Amino acid sequence: MHTVFTFRNYQKTMVVFFLSAFSIIGLPQMSFPQMMPPETVDYVHVSRYTGLWYQIASYFNPNIGDLAGVTAEYTINQDGTVKVVNKGFVGDLDGTPVMIEGIARVVDEETNAKLAVSFPEFGITEESEYWIIELGEYYSHAVVTNSQRSSLFILNRRPTMDDATYQDIIDRLSRNGFDPEQIVKTPQIEDDEMPPPETVDFVDIERYMGLWYEFARYPVPFDEDGVAVTAEYTLNKDGTVSLINRSLVGDLDGPPNSIEGVARVVDEETNAKLAVTFDRPELEGIEFPYWIIELDEDYQWAVVTNDTRFVLYILSRTPTMDDAVYEDILYRVVKQGFDADSIELTPQLEGCSIDVVQETVLRSRWSPSVALITITGTDTDWVGGLVSDNFEITYSAEQSRELFWLPGTFPFLNEGTQTINQLIILLPSWFTACCFDGSVEIMTVEVCNTQTECCDSDEVAITMLPLGLAQ
Repeated sequence: MHTVFTFRNYQKTMVVFFLSAFSIIGLPQMSFPQMMPPETVDYVHVSRYTGLWYQIASYFNPNIGDLAGVTAEYTINQDGTVKVVNKGFVGDLDGTPVMIEGIARVVDEETNAKLAVSFPEFGITEESEYWIIELGEYYSHAVVTNSQRSSLFILNRRPTMDDATYQDIIDRLSRNGFDPEQIVKTPQIEDDEMPPPETVDFVDIERYMGLWYEFARYPVPFDEDGVAVTAEYTLNKDGTVSLINRSLVGDLDGPPNSIEGVARVVDEETNAKLAVTFDRPELEGIEFPYWIIELDEDYQWAVVTNDTRFVLYILSRTPTMDDAVYEDILYRVVKQGFDADSIELTPQLEGCSIDVVQETVLRSRWSPSVALITITGTDTDWVGGLVSDNFEITYSAEQSRELFWLPGTFPFLNEGTQTINQLIILLPSWFTACCFDGSVEIMTVEVCNTQTECCDSDEVAITMLPLGLAQ
């Protein structure tokens, strides 16, 4: 349990040091040349700004004892104000934990970049200025001060900041009237000591099933060569999930690769934490955490990681994603402590990848007749030879003759590829009886992926030959 300092004579000192109190309460005025107030950023998206921040550095204050591991966590209240929770450790990272809670309100509603912070529950009702003067891409870092430049805090979404980024911030602050000699780094934990990412509140497993395209990911050794990556999930009767991951190796013209596995729900309260095992001897007995940390309300995209943030997958129901949607996802994952610069887009096949190919169809020796029609394309992912629920296949013939059909019992693979499939069309008995004299029936076949809205159709010529010639 964290110990909370509530000593009255210590409160103001703590408030000054903590991230959200940026006035000079209890502090002797530092000597700064008179100048115009610093400029804030043009606009702050408050909900994107909320979440956990780590203090990387601040102005040195000799009147306050050292604090280490300082963090600030912001949450939007129902009335639009922001709940502030500041934490740290006295002396060093093994020191006594301290915490203080407060409230912030937006002062400049045009930019949301100027706020006022108070700590009424700790007897401090006087508001302190909180001016956001710099924001990193996707809000990866922030720089906060007040109107007099007498306080300064460099915040980051991760406990550590690379030296180049830190030095660039210091250089910009120097040109903006801040004294770099007064800036002191705050001792922090390492990135691998961060608390685990937060999962979504609940996942409807049945809605989550089906085909997903990998839109982007963290580069990791076991995935680095995969492109056109997809994952297909099927709910089993026992509540587990069968999965098959498919990809092309190297580039979009590379050979296909796949791996199958089974996932089980670990957190049955949320269904957001699963454990995956793969059907390979070298991975036998190893369970891989599968945590769903972001999920579209319509289940059109999802973000998956593990408990250590070592992997990250951005999944989509379609091979492409709207730029605005992807940008919003990046803000979300950066808030959860991921590095946007490390995320790489996964190459996917562009456009419609379904193609219906015309073939000559012969009358068989049996009744009813059998027609074989080839369908190509990576969108035609069949399980066990049966067409996936994601696809609709329709047939129509001239003269409005109704044709019966059923899927083939297994896909016919072409030289090892997994993108060539065939359908077996059962023609009605009257067709067999009347049409074995070389006549041609034109049948239109259309295949649609109902998720990607990708369709293709073609006219297939059914040539009926005498029994003795059909093989």
